[in-house]
Amino acid sequence: MEKADKPQMIACGILQEEIDRLLELGEIDVEVQYLSKDLHMDYERLHKALNGALTKRLPKAPGGIVVVYGDVCLGFNGEMQALVKKHGVVKVDGLNCIDCLLGGKGGFDRGVTAVGPPADIYPPAKMEKITTFVRAVRKYRQPGKGSGPSEYP
Repeated sequence: MEKADKPQMIACGILQEEIDRLLELGEIDVEVQYLSKDLHMDYERLHKALNGALTKRLPKAPGGIVVVYGDVCLGFNGEMQALVKKHGVVKVDGLNCIDCLLGGKGGFDRGVTAVGPPADIYPPAKMEKITTFVRAVRKYRQPGKGSGPSEYP
């Protein structure tokens, strides 16, 4: 596909390694722009950066734009959905960036086993870290099944 005709993607930098691997494998064919993962520290800064990237790219994106951020990355009151609607773009179905990494649609809440990514994309060492993290969060969130960081596997 010609560069000008490719769909555009604007994604959180925390997902760069995984998205670059999908590009390398030919699983996706998009022009991607990563925004700094550090923008998560401030909803206003992330909103400004994402809004600016969308405004700049839309006129040059006849194939459309896909936003790869979670629903709550701009706050918990529908801010991300409002921004996506304002620009008329599509967004992956994910609660947050970790959920996007795990397959979206609330997979983070269901656990890795429900949405485990293919081993050829995620090296076993990385998957083990992700699995450990998700198990720890799930255990931490269950009353009577752990009381905090000392309970992490």
